[in-house]
Amino acid sequence: MRPGPAYKVTHAAGSIRYLAPARGTVRARFRITEEQISAIRAATDGGEKHLPQLSADISDEAGRTVARVTHTLYVRKKKPA
Repeated sequence: MRPGPAYKVTHAAGSIRYLAPARGTVRARFRITEEQISAIRAATDGGEKHLPQLSADISDEAGRTVARVTHTLYVRKKKPA
């Protein structure tokens, strides 16, 4: 996520739901839309923390979904120096 240098973004929590055994390389791609980034900026504009959740499927080399991941971010606008 790239809300900009005025924001602190860290990992807060995560969970994985395993659906099938996987062998070899697996991949996950988190996608966040401009609308989601705008909503996060609006939620943190006054200095409040925000904990958005992102989800992604984990796929094996054959393209089968083997797990689902939920990732919670910690986002807060940095205080002026």
